Amino acid sequence: MKKIFLVSALALAATFAARPQDPSENAEVRQYIEEKNRLLEQWLAEGLMDSLVGVFSEDVVQMPPHSGPVVGIRAFRKNWRKSFEAGTWDFHFTSQQVKRSGDLAVERGTYTLDFKPKANASMPAFKDKGNYIVVWERNNDRWQIVWNAPVSSRDWEGETFDLERISELHRDNDAVRKK
Repeated sequence: MKKIFLVSALALAATFAARPQDPSENAEVRQYIEEKNRLLEQWLAEGLMDSLVGVFSEDVVQMPPHSGPVVGIRAFRKNWRKSFEAGTWDFHFTSQQVKRSGDLAVERGTYTLDFKPKANASMPAFKDKGNYIVVWERNNDRWQIVWNAPVSSRDWEGETFDLERISELHRDNDAVRKK
């Protein structure tokens, strides 16, 4: 009898665990993500490092176009410090879809970027557009970005500047990662 009760309890628990997520939960997560995206746009444009870093997890992996991955919050901070020193990053994010499973949410969207260099910048002004995938993870009831992969859809052939200059911003991330 105890076995039947245990099997029944496990079957009931599995049924509830396997049921589809409440769509309102995805709507709440999507609303949260869209609000964070508006703040990220502002913080990136204003170079507000501490605010920006607070949205990303300690073990973040960012995969910027035309360069290797930026791994960990220290490398992320160093990368964006150099980026802010180079100029102003005017992003616009459009979240197209958010799917959630438990403590993970995946956002798919598009972005536009208008980079305006400072006088001493080693790279020229440029505009970009593309798509992105972001994986968010809930830690202690707080959603943070753990993986961020923007994918440029712009045709860079024929540009008057070398893409190598953009990737210079990310060159020493391996050294930061090993510390």
